[in-house]
Order: sequence, then structure tokens, then C-alpha cells
Amino acid sequence: MELQTMNMNVEEVSNWLHIPPSTIYSLCRLGEIPCNKIGKQWRFERRHLETWLIQKTLEICVPLKVNDPSL
Repeated sequence: MELQTMNMNVEEVSNWLHIPPSTIYSLCRLGEIPCNKIGKQWRFERRHLETWLIQKTLEICVPLKVNDPSL
């Protein structure tokens, strides 16, 4: 696997997630998104972003209660 295919920059992540670059920078500064800073640039591994996105999605999902009589 080539290194170029694994790494993404802020613009690529912004386009992929459909959120503004300013939000990506904020998430990086707050440590809310998996990233690495190399010099002055933030870098992202797509596989780590995919895992992060799945985890964030699962956090907001409300699990169904199996014994809920209203179901």
C-alpha cells in the first residue's frame, strides 16, 4: 500500500465528510478527530477516519431496549 493513498489532507477530509475545513481544523485542535500534525499541516489516515466515523455514529444511536413493552 502506498503512503499517498493512506494519507489525506484537510481539504480531502473536508470534501469526503462534507464539512467545512474550518470545522476539520477545530476538531484537530480539540483532539476530536484522529490526525497527526506534520510541520504546519494536519494529516489523516482514511482507515482511522472510517473507524472514528463508525464510533461516532454508534455513540449517537440509541440502543433499543429488548424488554420494552411498547415495541
